[in-house]
Amino acid sequence: ERDSMLYYRENYLRFPTDARNEYAYPLLADDLSGLPSATVITAGFDPLHDEGEAYAEALADAGVDVTYRDYDDQIHGFTGLLGTLDAARESMAFLGERLQAELGR
Repeated sequence: ERDSMLYYRENYLRFPTDARNEYAYPLLADDLSGLPSATVITAGFDPLHDEGEAYAEALADAGVDVTYRDYDDQIHGFTGLLGTLDAARESMAFLGERLQAELGR
């Protein structure tokens, strides 16, 4: 059975050289300062958790206004389970609040 992360990477990147592109992998960027404010949500049982957390930290270190929330007991894609998970509904409400705060600036 193929590694699912490899499958998605191969389908996300058009060419192997894209793996060095900071637009595909923002943590490769030399400078994140000047980016707009961001909200980063991670899930504890997500293979991308550590990268999401590192990205939030890198944004903060670069002086970007970042709000980070970790749902440590959730899986990748949990936000799509609105009819099933309380955490999904809560995360969507949180994102809505963040968006309203940004639009109200």
